[in-house]
Amino acid sequence: MLDGSPRRLRSGIEVTMKILVLNGPNLNFLGIREKEIYGTQDYEYLLSLIAKKGQEENCEIEVFQSNHEGALIDRIQDAYADGTEGIKHLKAAKKIHVITQEKNSCTVYGMPKAAAEAGLSDQVVPLEQVAQEIIMNVGVM
Repeated sequence: MLDGSPRRLRSGIEVTMKILVLNGPNLNFLGIREKEIYGTQDYEYLLSLIAKKGQEENCEIEVFQSNHEGALIDRIQDAYADGTEGIKHLKAAKKIHVITQEKNSCTVYGMPKAAAEAGLSDQVVPLEQVAQEIIMNVGVM
């Protein structure tokens, strides 16, 4: 799919891109835990915004959430073979907005560090701002 050619989903909808959205630990607790920090919008609301953006842009969007780093890494590796657009291709086409957690609030700084060092981060924010920035930036792409 890197050539930009459209393909038809089982539903009959023709899409031009497949995007994988990875949500890491605790995002499934949006709107439940520490509402004064993370806000009152829940994870289902975030998923609905992502789905709406996918429909508007004629993209197939798969959302994967896990509280386990190994599962996230497995899904990234699976993306290599399933037609998901690579992050560098999306950045080059200005079709992605990358938000990473800043080092000082990150318990395990592996993935955010790799994105930052590769120059792929558009925003680097503290943990308590990640969810709000995702919601605010869904319409930016």
